[in-house]
Amino acid sequence: MLALFRRNLFVNYLFLLGFAVVCLMPYLIKPDWLAMHDFQMPYHEVFEWNLPWINTVYGQLFYALIFIYVQSIMVAEIVIQNRLSRQLSIIPAAVFCFFCFWALHNSVLDEVLLANFFLILCFRSLFDIYKKYKPISTLFNAGFFLALAVLVYSPLIFFFIICFFGLLSLRSLKLTEFLQLSFGFLCPIFLAWVALFYKSNTALLWDQLSLEFSFPNLTDIDIPLIIKLTLLLLTLAFLVSQNSELLKKKTFDAIKKIELSYWGLLLSLVSLFFVKELSQSHLLSLSIPLSILAGLYLESRDKMTIKEFAFLFYIVFYFLMVFEIV
Repeated sequence: MLALFRRNLFVNYLFLLGFAVVCLMPYLIKPDWLAMHDFQMPYHEVFEWNLPWINTVYGQLFYALIFIYVQSIMVAEIVIQNRLSRQLSIIPAAVFCFFCFWALHNSVLDEVLLANFFLILCFRSLFDIYKKYKPISTLFNAGFFLALAVLVYSPLIFFFIICFFGLLSLRSLKLTEFLQLSFGFLCPIFLAWVALFYKSNTALLWDQLSLEFSFPNLTDIDIPLIIKLTLLLLTLAFLVSQNSELLKKKTFDAIKKIELSYWGLLLSLVSLFFVKELSQSHLLSLSIPLSILAGLYLESRDKMTIKEFAFLFYIVFYFLMVFEIV
């Protein structure tokens, strides 16, 4: 299976698209398996915008396919353009694609997918500041895109810490550059406040951005989700144990960027305690750092048989959940 994604060629991206379609195929065959999610654009209560047909079965499948496939390609570009690996494969994209379907399970479309799009743009801008002379626009864009992600899904605000660590590790920290990042972050929030002020509904913005510490309620979680969380925690623990292996023979900037991905895993777990209502869609906050790290591990040539088996195991488990066997 992984052999389909070991090159960075046009045909491999076609394989990736086919892989995404296969993950959605059960819902195309039997739409009753799809748990419809009432997808709404951010602040739709005020601005009354929406995508046509998005809350129909085939509309949700179509938009989920587009959202996830495009973001998968963007993740692959981050890994390749920043030379995080010598393999030049799109395995990180395949991991991202599969993890999104795996995390969402029978609810294939969620607002967090839209937030993920802006978060990927934030990562791309942040990774681009290394050795750039006066990266004013790049820093501003990193903060700007992160703020857009936060306006859609507020727990992603913890990724601002990653932006700060990125300044520390990829550049020597300067007050002016930190202010450029901060102004970029505050700009969309200010514009959203102005728009909502015009609509006399600024309270909606503060409700969206508010965070409240609480322990996740695990009593209402069903058994498949418990199994899913257990497998995910084991995967995260394994990736942490492979830290030295992933950093081996990497350039200085690649090492720093991989370390930032590890921070992304940690902060995504921390944000679990600031989610108003724990749901499987929150797992998508892990998708970008996890797909980068897991993709780097899977594309290395050692222990290829074990890695193929592990990847197939997760695929089989996904379809067992879809068919409600587990």
